[in-house]
Amino acid sequence: MTSRNYSSSIVWSDEDAAYAATCPEFPGLSGVDADPVKALGDLHEAIEMAIEVFQEEGRTLPTPLRVAEHSGQIRLRMPRSLHSDLAATADREGVSLNTLAVGYLQECIGRATGRAEAPTLLKPLAASRLRSGR
Repeated sequence: MTSRNYSSSIVWSDEDAAYAATCPEFPGLSGVDADPVKALGDLHEAIEMAIEVFQEEGRTLPTPLRVAEHSGQIRLRMPRSLHSDLAATADREGVSLNTLAVGYLQECIGRATGRAEAPTLLKPLAASRLRSGR
């Protein structure tokens, strides 16, 4: 196992006035430098040293994080009244319940992440609302 098997994140640190590279599998380890590439290199060096210590002490190494695979399908439980409201809205808008729900989820994620543009699935809904005055 090498440091390259572990995940890392690089963010600007106002406190350090430099980039800070961290590894969630090894909390407390970091690399800090004005150059983000050097910060990452320092982090990898710290991880390599931690791996050596873990091995010398016979400790189990943290399991590297992996990218999660998602099927694109979920099952939701909701109050019947909400289901009825969503179905009625989808019917009025001329879209499937699935398309409406995905559009609403995209819109909420867009707001939460600061994306200004409306998601592709919601553009027809927004245009429909503008035409109908809703």
